Amino acid sequence: MHANSDCLLTLQRVNLALRLSLSRLRPENKGCSTISAKDFSDLLAELLSARECLHHLADTSSRQGQTRSDPPNPAPIPAVSLPDAAETVLVARETRAYRDNLEQLSALLPSLHSRLLTEKHRLQNAQSHVMAAAGWSQARKETL
Repeated sequence: MHANSDCLLTLQRVNLALRLSLSRLRPENKGCSTISAKDFSDLLAELLSARECLHHLADTSSRQGQTRSDPPNPAPIPAVSLPDAAETVLVARETRAYRDNLEQLSALLPSLHSRLLTEKHRLQNAQSHVMAAAGWSQARKETL
């Protein structure tokens, strides 16, 4: 598959994953306990995938600006592909969407951090309560 086509598909996949993550992480979704470490790990993997793709696009773009005496290594030509101009427009659109999604995620992170800290404190309080109740129960057994 053509490198730009690969990047286009990657950006489309990452944008979909980001949109889904953004909807799950919004403040109106109060259930922080439904957010797992794997969710964040998966999101990070998607972001790293997009970063690799964008670096590749930047490298390809800079190589196209080289002089004719220093040609880039040719990429394999796909059997079926979009015309370069149409593909470039689609990649640019997905890149803008990716940037918009990252800006939304950046705006959402402080609120999410606060909610996760609140949930952590709630769980710590519940754990302290359970430990105190277990201590009380043990002491009661010993007195009987």
